[in-house]
Amino acid sequence: MKSMQKFALSAAVAAMLLGGCAGMSAQDKNTAVGGVIGHEVGK
Repeated sequence: MKSMQKFALSAAVAAMLLGGCAGMSAQDKNTAVGGVIGHEVGK
């Protein structure tokens, strides 16, 4: 359960950070989100 909480927190932080990057393309945002998710799942 703790890993799911960490994942949810990481996803929320990533969403907040990416929300502030209005100049990023959709592909750039998706790449960053995929990196965060991959990092968390790969732990």
